Amino acid sequence: MPPEKLPGAGLHMRTVLSSLVHFITLTSSQIVNCLHEWQSGAMVNVSFTAERYAPVYDSIMEQFNRTLAHPYHGIKVRRLLQRIANEAQYVNLSA
Repeated sequence: MPPEKLPGAGLHMRTVLSSLVHFITLTSSQIVNCLHEWQSGAMVNVSFTAERYAPVYDSIMEQFNRTLAHPYHGIKVRRLLQRIANEAQYVNLSA
């Protein structure tokens, strides 16, 4: 179930959870890009473009949504995302 449709979460929390899911998915796509750059053992620049990595992003997002829909793992992931969102409120980025 996509995070924006999570039951029991207020509008603000659903927005925060949705943003976290997209952030994690994008970051995971960037990690795949880094693995592609280093797959030969030497750094070879591979451009991180929407055209090249949209399928990777979509695949990761699909898996994330399947995990969120799982009756056991979905609950665990939503709780973890809520905990991250709650704790992130108190992070001082200017320090």
